[in-house]
Amino acid sequence: MEKKCFIAGLPQAGKTTYIAALWDVIQREKGDFELQFTTSPQNASYLNEIWEYWMKMEKIERSKVPVPEDIKINVKRKLNGDELELDIPDFMGEQFQKIIDRTLPESIMQWIAQSDRMLYLINLLEDANKDDVDNEESASDGIDRTKEKEEATSLTPERMLDVSQNLMVLKYISSHSKIDKIAVGLSAWDNKLSSGKSPEDFLKDRAPVLYNFIKYHFRDHLFFGVSAQGFDYKDKESKGKDMKDKAKQSNRAFIVYGDEKDVSFDLTRPFNYLIS
Repeated sequence: MEKKCFIAGLPQAGKTTYIAALWDVIQREKGDFELQFTTSPQNASYLNEIWEYWMKMEKIERSKVPVPEDIKINVKRKLNGDELELDIPDFMGEQFQKIIDRTLPESIMQWIAQSDRMLYLINLLEDANKDDVDNEESASDGIDRTKEKEEATSLTPERMLDVSQNLMVLKYISSHSKIDKIAVGLSAWDNKLSSGKSPEDFLKDRAPVLYNFIKYHFRDHLFFGVSAQGFDYKDKESKGKDMKDKAKQSNRAFIVYGDEKDVSFDLTRPFNYLIS
């Protein structure tokens, strides 16, 4: 039975980079992967554009690339032929942020409502709290700042921790969809490997409320780490040639799957989990 999956996450969650690396896998067809790609999108110009940025190891400049309304890629499990339709509407995390200020476009609502599965990417998880907008000086100057306080404390993405934003987005999705199976990827995992923790334990330690929400509101869940770029941008000078060589062999981007200790270069594995 074919299932529909969409990819979501906040801005800078690593969605576009992950898709670019996945598109590289699709084109090269190298390696022993658990899934095979049965159909490609009719218009691959956007995928090719972000792939070129990925190959050059450059941050993708969103304003310079056209974003199609919808991209669909069909994948099939080699083992038993089960199929999954990946629905990638526009990659832009700003769309999902609109859940927070209640301006979510109808089109995104429909994608959420019609999907069975979701791959959700998370990147930034700050430790510090936002500064309190009120302070002793403003409280003691005798001026009525009620309106200023209301505006300052209004619920907007700009004033919220990424953990809180992710929580609100996932809460909306869990209550407005039939999705009960989710693969949660922690991006930039090359920078988190030194923690020595599994992706699940890392999230549980860093953001326990978010972790517990995912665990108890989605019947089936998988946590994995992903380094779609394969390195930190600041290391481009020292690692550039090595990364280009690895890209040709389809072992530049990698994931750490579940509780496994070793990295895997099969970027399709989270979808293999979602397909069942």
